[in-house]
Amino acid sequence: MSEKLKPCPFCGVTPDVDYELGEQNWKKWFVKCHTKYCPVDKTDWSVNKQIAIDTWNTRHKEERG
Repeated sequence: MSEKLKPCPFCGVTPDVDYELGEQNWKKWFVKCHTKYCPVDKTDWSVNKQIAIDTWNTRHKEERG
């Protein structure tokens, strides 16, 4: 597991890792592409930074015909 983020699959920009404070000041981590018109949504909330990164870096393998 690595903290290095893969680039956005649509625009190629390196995304941001960030968090918002939830109830009782819990950090809710997510990864999001910061390109204005990129169609990629942020990841679901994660309980820690590494899980958010791993979620972003996990991609479906492209099927070849």
